[in-house]
Amino acid sequence: MIIDSEMAEFIDQLQQWHHNKISQLQSILLYSDKNILLGDATIPADTEMAKGIRIGVGIALGLLSKLPFSLVKELEGDDA
Repeated sequence: MIIDSEMAEFIDQLQQWHHNKISQLQSILLYSDKNILLGDATIPADTEMAKGIRIGVGIALGLLSKLPFSLVKELEGDDA
């Protein structure tokens, strides 16, 4: 399949955005001893609410961590 350069750039930007969001969610789980900041609100790390948020983040990561598509760049002249 051939995709024009604008579409390829969009897909690349979407993949980068997705990677950044997944990294942010993973940080919430990795630093479980740290408070969670949601806008102006701070959720203390040792509360039941923080525990519930982390459970939800874990579920979200399980469902969303891998995009259902990828973009493979072919070399010019490669007629696969």
